[in-house]
Amino acid sequence: YSIEYKQNESSYLAGALAALMTKTGTIGFIGGMENTVIDDFMVGYIQGAKDTNPDIKVLTAFVGNFSDSARAKELTIAQINQNADIVYQAASTAGLGVIDACLEKDKLCIGVDSDQAEAFKENDQEKANVILTSALKRVDISILQAIQADAKGELQYGQRAVMGIAEGCVGLAKNDIYTSKVPEDVQTKMDELEQDILDGKIIADTAFGKTTEEIQAVKDSAK
Repeated sequence: YSIEYKQNESSYLAGALAALMTKTGTIGFIGGMENTVIDDFMVGYIQGAKDTNPDIKVLTAFVGNFSDSARAKELTIAQINQNADIVYQAASTAGLGVIDACLEKDKLCIGVDSDQAEAFKENDQEKANVILTSALKRVDISILQAIQADAKGELQYGQRAVMGIAEGCVGLAKNDIYTSKVPEDVQTKMDELEQDILDGKIIADTAFGKTTEEIQAVKDSAK
């Protein structure tokens, strides 16, 4: 039994939020290695941003690995120098460099997988304050659901589960930093978009099944 996640759904919301919150009309994305899963984060992000503001500019860059935080910081500063004021990272440990760059340059970033602002809050409030939100991947919830299903003899062994907003396994972190920085009308809009994905009114774009050329076309569409 294996579990995958609809990171494109949470990334759609991240892109919409960035488009609603940017003051420059330019936002960024920093990925780790360019593979299908990381591209899935990116295409969802670009779609959410463009659906919200068709004129948005989305800068994209890849570290080449998931550990080089110095390189990620360098790439983020390059995007900030090109007017990006919110940068979304899907780069694991390398993504810590994105947070460092945004703190140094007084910009905002969007974290990934866990609530990264919450992780920094106790020991580094300054870093926590530049993390507008995080695109969550609730591995804890999905594992618990699997264990509960197995205890009932209902776990579908041999099957692949794909968990998204409907299963409560992806979404945005709505902590006190989010509620203090994001205006109420924007929070309401984000709740509406999440419900639209849940209701099937919005279908988040995905990198799965796309060719390299098609993914490049998504990048080019937001230049």
